[in-house]
Amino acid sequence: MERTHVDTSVKSGHTSSPKTDRKGTEWGSREYRLIKTAVESFVQLGLKGNAPEARLLVYSQNFEHHFLAETTSYYTSESQVFLQQNPVPEYLKKAQKRLKDEQERCDKYLNESTRSELEKRCLQVLVEQHLEIFYSEFQNLLDNDKNEDIGRMYELVYRLEGGLKHLKQLLEDHILRVGLKAVQSCQESKDSVDPKSYVQALLDVHRKYNDLVNKSFDKNSLFVQALDKACTGS
Repeated sequence: MERTHVDTSVKSGHTSSPKTDRKGTEWGSREYRLIKTAVESFVQLGLKGNAPEARLLVYSQNFEHHFLAETTSYYTSESQVFLQQNPVPEYLKKAQKRLKDEQERCDKYLNESTRSELEKRCLQVLVEQHLEIFYSEFQNLLDNDKNEDIGRMYELVYRLEGGLKHLKQLLEDHILRVGLKAVQSCQESKDSVDPKSYVQALLDVHRKYNDLVNKSFDKNSLFVQALDKACTGS
């Protein structure tokens, strides 16, 4: 009974510490050393007499499980509140920073085995749960040439399996609309189009969105295809 009580206190103390870190409480090297030492102790306890596949079991059951659950809860709440109070472009910056923070937190005091699941949990609550909001905002970003924000959204959604398909379609549809509008502006009359202006208009559209694809979408093949299809119809 006494050991259970001590274990519960240790788990509670050390899994709540990262929460104060996330809230911006000033931490020094001492705080990082303390929690890193606790994590290493859990790992060492699992090494004694256990088969290889079970050696992280003590760490997983007594720290990692609770740490990941707290992480999910914290960012679920924070992301919802932040999006209610701030525009999407500001949230994109916030989400990027939070993902970077968690990777640094893993470097500082977590066992490396936690990294993959931590990233997965953070992406779920910071990005995947808000995809519909992202998709709705994407059109506004395109309409207003917010290329840096488009790049931030791409970087976040890129990390989700299948997340880019809808962005790719939205971009393709947008370029097609812009191209048609540009061509229509070249009409001298209802049935007459100036060939030179027509070609130049298409070149201008292609140049603009080729630059966007190269810089904001990192030349991703999906978005190269979207540009080509929108401009050539094939």
